[in-house]
Amino acid sequence: MISLPGSVFWASLLIWQLIWLSQSAPSLHPDPWRWWSALLLAMLSLGATSQRRAQAALILLMLAGLVGLGTVSSVLFRCLVFWSYWAGFAEAVRRQQSAPGRLTRAILSSYLILFGLQLFLVMGEFWMRYLAWSNDPTRIPCLSYSNTPWKAGPLYAAERNHLGLRSPELSPFKPPGKKRVLFLGDSVTFGLGVPLQDTFIKRIEEQLGPDVEAINLSAAGLNLQQEVEALMTQGGYYEVDAVVWVFFPNDIEHMGWELGYSGIEPSLDSLYRSWLFYEYLKGNYNLALGALGWRETYLSGLLKAYSEDKTYGQFANQMALMSAICQRRNQKLGVVLFPFMEDLQNYPLTSVQNKVGADLAQMGIPHLDLTPTMTPFPTRQLQLNPRFDHHPNVRANQLAADQMAPFVAQLLK
Repeated sequence: MISLPGSVFWASLLIWQLIWLSQSAPSLHPDPWRWWSALLLAMLSLGATSQRRAQAALILLMLAGLVGLGTVSSVLFRCLVFWSYWAGFAEAVRRQQSAPGRLTRAILSSYLILFGLQLFLVMGEFWMRYLAWSNDPTRIPCLSYSNTPWKAGPLYAAERNHLGLRSPELSPFKPPGKKRVLFLGDSVTFGLGVPLQDTFIKRIEEQLGPDVEAINLSAAGLNLQQEVEALMTQGGYYEVDAVVWVFFPNDIEHMGWELGYSGIEPSLDSLYRSWLFYEYLKGNYNLALGALGWRETYLSGLLKAYSEDKTYGQFANQMALMSAICQRRNQKLGVVLFPFMEDLQNYPLTSVQNKVGADLAQMGIPHLDLTPTMTPFPTRQLQLNPRFDHHPNVRANQLAADQMAPFVAQLLK
């Protein structure tokens, strides 16, 4: 039976995936229940094949493919998934020709529908990946949380040191006569989609001169609680004089507040982070629902989160904890409020940044709000990609650096 190699393929593929994930993408963890379910279904398909139960083998193989599709995080493996489906499809065709029946016809129809869906996804994925390799920055769909090797385009430089930070290899100990500042934040501070030399951290370092070293302790997708945890752990590796937390309004995410997503929101980390085209479709689908008023928009959800005493209370506690850590280490703490790159001329999150700024002032923490710096410029001119990604681009990073350099210099005095 042709379904036999399909079952062998799935069993081998899932075992290899378990090995590959831990070595190539340690930050991605497939759902163990689905992983084992896919493997079990593949094994049962093998057993059904040996018992000459053709229809059961085909159904089990198709289910293994469906579950495995959300488990396997490699795009190459997803392309190979077609081989498994072709094996089951060819056997279903043969079965329909030799012994036609309603169940066999239903199985064959299911394979055709699923194959068409996968073909659509792979063709869309090829389109997205082609754009990601483009040398034209305005065409690059900088989808923030996608994490696959094939994504690396010309603006996705992500130089890392041995700690995984986007910083050069530096000694834990500060060289004599030098000052060190550690930057803490999320994808904005990381400089997602911006070449390393154009990030505001590098620009600040250049403006402050050779006697200042900047360390970038940030990563895409972190909230404030995770940033504080990074400060407590990796932040203790380096001897630094000052810490600059770059606040971004979505730092409150997953701290007692979750935006209610639609049913298309993926439940698997691996699926979310490796299908660029799926992420593109999901993002536009959710935007359309928000525009129609059928669901809460992202920005209105953020406003609500900061207005809830319980949620914002957790956020304020983390700010206080960050201040306490820096005081214990004899490090100066400064905060930069970086605006969301959305409608800066009628900025919808002004109240949020004013609230955070007022609390920082009450704690005695110096802070700098970059919103007035960004407001005179059309928002689209500061976005990495107006169509796909609204992270700050090179120009926005330069504007930020020009304002932040004197602020950081004052902290280091």
